[in-house]
Amino acid sequence: MDIPAGTRYGRTMALERTNRNIGMLGEQMAARFMRARGFRIIERNSRTPFGEIDIICVKNDLLVFVEVKTRISEKYGAPAFAINRYKARKLVENCSYYMAAHRHLPRSPRIDVITVNLDHRGGFKILRHIINAIHDTREG
Repeated sequence: MDIPAGTRYGRTMALERTNRNIGMLGEQMAARFMRARGFRIIERNSRTPFGEIDIICVKNDLLVFVEVKTRISEKYGAPAFAINRYKARKLVENCSYYMAAHRHLPRSPRIDVITVNLDHRGGFKILRHIINAIHDTREG
């Protein structure tokens, strides 16, 4: 699902152009997007021994882990291409660890990816929501 500029998800904000600030802005937009779709955000930037989970949210009996990728330029490729096999495997490990540590949460998980493209001033251009983007392909 693509959300174009001019929607309430993408308010232009003045920001210092650092990767961290750009990433934080994208995560804020992604969290707002998920809330608008009826999800309750239960945690953001959750750390596990395997890394970080950007957004964790629930809706009914569904537990969703969201990886957010934000870019100002596609010079090095679209944001979704930043998720290679190694990163996908780490995300699956992160989510498995989190679920084992939080057994009270719904047991029906999925991993989504939200990509956010900004203009050179940090203004919102487009948000893409890729549902069930990453699957557990580990053997065993």
